[in-house]
Amino acid sequence: NFRLFIILTSILIPTHAGTCRYSLRSGQYHCDLEFAHELLEDSQLEIQGNHLNGYNDEDVKVVTIRLSVIHYFKSAIFDKFKGIEELNTFDIEMFEIKPNAFSSCSELQLIYIEDEDLNTLPSRVFENCLKLREVTIRNQLVTIPSDAFYKAQSIELLDLSINRLEVFP
Repeated sequence: NFRLFIILTSILIPTHAGTCRYSLRSGQYHCDLEFAHELLEDSQLEIQGNHLNGYNDEDVKVVTIRLSVIHYFKSAIFDKFKGIEELNTFDIEMFEIKPNAFSSCSELQLIYIEDEDLNTLPSRVFENCLKLREVTIRNQLVTIPSDAFYKAQSIELLDLSINRLEVFP
């Protein structure tokens, strides 16, 4: 089972640089980030990979993270790829989104987070995401603070299905 392999590998390798496979799809430059391991709360995710000719970090518009173990989601993705418009995560064993994780998300329009182990969101987590239109979080959320979506006034679609919400503002 691949999930068991990821867990065993993450125990042996607490921090390992993830690799972006870059591609151009539907006119957008993508980074498919795989095999990243960041288990320590105070470590910083490293991202490797070779860009397509003529492209660089600033051109990346879509980041999809899978086949990884990132327990503490921090700002590394947005610090590296300043122009991200779409972020997707699938089953990366995310336990916590750190308070400043989305502090550099000025261009972000769509977030899709599925099958993580999140119980709550930090206060003002999307405060700087002024262009954010769609948020899908399908997890184990139990609580969402009343100010989680503070200043995120452009949201048109909020999908919180498949959660166990007990407290919702």
